Amino acid sequence: MSQRIDESLLDFSYCHLDLKKPLPRSLYWSLNSTYKLWKANWTNAFQHLKKLESDQTLTSDNFTRQDDIVALHVKDTCIATVGFRVLDMRFNCYHDDSYLELWPKDFIRDTLGGKQVLIMSGYTIHPDFRLKIFGVPTMHLLMGFGLRFFKESRADYLITIVRNDVGINKLVYLYGAHSVARDLPFNNTKVDLTYFVPSETQAVLENKYSERIQEILLTTTKDNKGESYVYTVSP
Repeated sequence: MSQRIDESLLDFSYCHLDLKKPLPRSLYWSLNSTYKLWKANWTNAFQHLKKLESDQTLTSDNFTRQDDIVALHVKDTCIATVGFRVLDMRFNCYHDDSYLELWPKDFIRDTLGGKQVLIMSGYTIHPDFRLKIFGVPTMHLLMGFGLRFFKESRADYLITIVRNDVGINKLVYLYGAHSVARDLPFNNTKVDLTYFVPSETQAVLENKYSERIQEILLTTTKDNKGESYVYTVSP
């Protein structure tokens, strides 16, 4: 039986924004839409966590420093996004990256040392799209696309610091994340330090949304320029 869906969701697209090279003009709209969502979400979050005053907004540094960005859109609105950045741990300069300040030194040395490491950060969901699209909560759908990007990147590890107050820690464990440390104080909230390895990370692990996410991933096809993925569903 076909699933009944809102006609507005027929213009769903997945965009991979590679910021390591000049962005194709055809994806300018995606980057601007994605940044608009990211800035609004994280400005609000840091104001709530008392890391920003009510009249302050975030600078764009933590957005523009990403190597790659995964973005989900409905028409021209970004509904979810997450960023990725590579650390080449063969070189000492990456061992001193600010993202690693919370991480245990022995984990950095013994596990990540000499490896290609992908940082996943800035997990962002549009407040109007937090519920289900295509029968799947948006946060789960974004995780499915994010883990597919990780597997295609051929990195040895994916690391991510996840907020516990909004349940992202529970989400990553559903998809095979390992814990390095839990409930650490960070930015006036509690976080877990977590990592994934490709050999233990299926495109979607078994949970109640796995079949539907797998279907979406498998039926998402590149456009003729290879710049984005477009998924169309028949109502």
